[in-house]
Amino acid sequence: MAQPGPSSSSKKTDAPKFGADPRLFDAVVRVQQQNFPVKKCVLGEHSKVFYNIFFVEKKESTDENPIEFDDLREFDFQHFLEVINGQTNIWDYSVESVLKMARRFECEQLERRCVSHMMHDSRESLKNRFKWAFEFDLEELKTKVLSEVKTIKELKAVMPSSDVSTYGPEDTFLLFEKSLDVQGIRKKIGPPIDRMRLIRRLE
Repeated sequence: MAQPGPSSSSKKTDAPKFGADPRLFDAVVRVQQQNFPVKKCVLGEHSKVFYNIFFVEKKESTDENPIEFDDLREFDFQHFLEVINGQTNIWDYSVESVLKMARRFECEQLERRCVSHMMHDSRESLKNRFKWAFEFDLEELKTKVLSEVKTIKELKAVMPSSDVSTYGPEDTFLLFEKSLDVQGIRKKIGPPIDRMRLIRRLE
């Protein structure tokens, strides 16, 4: 005897894709002429900037009158929303976008997650990770990448620029110190170099 099928009221329906159903959201942010439906509580929980906008200044936003950011890129903001709403994890293809948004909107916890990914989970090349380290001034990541460099050839390959004049004093010293290490020179010259004295001379 055939079993009765489920009633229409008990049938499951797929959840809408992120941002697809505006009824689930209570504000709108516009980036590059693209409207993004957002949840105030989620943005406010992650971002000091959005907390101030929605819960201190108490700004309202709709499709007709959204919160606008003309200085952002659409796909950066999309990656940011997907991560903070739990739709995806941080991956190599999105970490740069998410970190830019974390810096822009003062999302401290999200920034730490991005840096942790770059430090421990990324499969990007040393050169790309070193580029991130310089782009976002991540001292811990600079040290991590340099610890994996074993030869002067590798050091030259990972450097974001071969023009040393483009680096600040601290970074110049960091690269100089590493170049001595990989050539085995620093071990032969006795006491460690006075970092601050050298930096002052470079300024």
